[in-house]
Amino acid sequence: MKAIRNLFMVVIRPRRTSREIAQDKTIYSSLLTVTVFGVVTALLFLSSYLAHDYPPPVDELNLWIETWGEFAMLPFVKLPPESYRLVLAVIMLPLALAVWILMAGSARVLSLLFGGKVSFEQYLNLFGYSFFAFWILAQLLDIAYSTLLGPWELPALRREYGPVMYAFFAGYPSVVWVVMLSLGGIYNGLVTHELERFALWQVVLVALVTFAWPMVFISILLR
Repeated sequence: MKAIRNLFMVVIRPRRTSREIAQDKTIYSSLLTVTVFGVVTALLFLSSYLAHDYPPPVDELNLWIETWGEFAMLPFVKLPPESYRLVLAVIMLPLALAVWILMAGSARVLSLLFGGKVSFEQYLNLFGYSFFAFWILAQLLDIAYSTLLGPWELPALRREYGPVMYAFFAGYPSVVWVVMLSLGGIYNGLVTHELERFALWQVVLVALVTFAWPMVFISILLR
């Protein structure tokens, strides 16, 4: 499938793949990628809601808050915690589409300011793969943490396995999300440079601006 190939190839060969993606005449393939990602993530949140996974028991939630802080663990929007995963299931697809469109729109505005030539549709296609490849990887690594390492999480956070295991379990989620989303921003810059040939500071600005949108939305909304 073209979308899967592009997600894989843009990671290992961003320059060559970005040139190929830029030749697409429609946004259908990248739209499909973002839509499927949004729908699958929404279904995961719905499954979590139906299983009553969030909020966890009070003692477990307090341990999470002690480890990662209230901002990261409690809903930012003032909603009943037991309904929050349902809300996330409802908004996930619009959120993914909004992030995609805002990234491409911001890059296009900067392109116009810098005298670039890449169109809005081309940026949609580029970022639909260059950024979402890493958002998908972040989700998969987060799921692996929850499912494969879940039985050991609470004892590790209680420091029952020692300081090394505590540091690993406490640091893993933050490191994974920050690193993966940062790589998404970097790859946005790489594919932009390949097609626009901007100066380094201009490419860095595109990467930072496009990275900022998902970082803000994800850090505020997703729990």
